[in-house]
Amino acid sequence: MWAPAWAGRGGLGDETEFLYEEVLRALPTQASVLAYPGFWMRSPEHGVAWQQVVHGEQRMRFPSPLTAAGQVRCQMAVSRVADKGEGKGAIVVTRRILSDSSTQMPVAIIEQTNVCRGDGGYAGGDPALSDVLPPPIPSVASPVRAAQLRSHHVHGRSHDHRRCRADCGTRCVGA
Repeated sequence: MWAPAWAGRGGLGDETEFLYEEVLRALPTQASVLAYPGFWMRSPEHGVAWQQVVHGEQRMRFPSPLTAAGQVRCQMAVSRVADKGEGKGAIVVTRRILSDSSTQMPVAIIEQTNVCRGDGGYAGGDPALSDVLPPPIPSVASPVRAAQLRSHHVHGRSHDHRRCRADCGTRCVGA
């Protein structure tokens, strides 16, 4: 398969397959936005003080490879709700299963934890009415390469929809 002369020698190095269209692979974190149902806690029927919801953490497992093309189906459910007490908030964990539409095989399992700061006290102190939460995810620091930044921020403006092309250096399409 053809790749530009700079691939693997400086330039984008071993990240070419995540940026260059000719050899494109899916970035695993793409699963977090695929078939996302939107901010469902904002709907009044859920009774959540959505203005006080904070994203706590996110976990992803990949039972099979995530491809760069295709269609996925999403099944989402609230898997746990933990009451921290009146005035202390609640923790809501949702579980999303992304499946390949053609094979029905799961490609990603995503658990998202939200802290609902304005919604505690529903269990009235009864631990039987509150779920046990999984242990927190340990923090991991990871360096970011310039090529990763280039793929998300064109000229420092994340709202700019012009794409940087890997095969023309930093020159942007539409610039």
